[in-house]
Amino acid sequence: MKKILLSLLFVFALSVVLFGEVNNVFASTEDKISEVEKIFTEDGSIEPSGLPGLTPEDGSIEQFGLPDLTPISGAYLKTKTFAAGGRVDIDTQYFYMNARDALTFASKTESSIAEAVGWFGSSFIKPSNPYIASLGFLSVTERSILAADIRKYANKGTSVKLIAKHDNFYGFSSRGATSWDGRIGSVRPTDTVNEKISASFIKEF
Repeated sequence: MKKILLSLLFVFALSVVLFGEVNNVFASTEDKISEVEKIFTEDGSIEPSGLPGLTPEDGSIEQFGLPDLTPISGAYLKTKTFAAGGRVDIDTQYFYMNARDALTFASKTESSIAEAVGWFGSSFIKPSNPYIASLGFLSVTERSILAADIRKYANKGTSVKLIAKHDNFYGFSSRGATSWDGRIGSVRPTDTVNEKISASFIKEF
């Protein structure tokens, strides 16, 4: 009888040890899974908020770890609006500049829009030039109008957002400037549902 009791106690003790090890394995696995879930979404794509330098599709740029009200010197976004069949295929670029940079951009625009865009792209710590598409050919009159549009805000010390769109299906382009509050929270596409961000850069003070 004593041997049977000892055998049962041994089996019980062994079960407790093994069960504890199994629990530790599962706990360790769950911890690793939770870490992975922070980076990958259910469909297997990378979760933008999990890795620095990527942009969520909702248009926010929380990956930079800065509150919405944080003032910044400038920013750049490039987006694509696309629909099946190719009838909607629009590239949009957003140039965000403080008043001083906007005035420089306007002056360079009057000479060459390519020069202005090149200067803007090189002003970032991580150059955005490879991502900036050409704004197309602008006549002297068009360049003057765009420069005046930018100066309308910059001359008052107001930061500027320049929006350039190109419709790849119809071949139509448009460019225009508006005011910008200089804060990171407003650096986002006009259409946060259909515009998908392909490049984003910010320039801090």
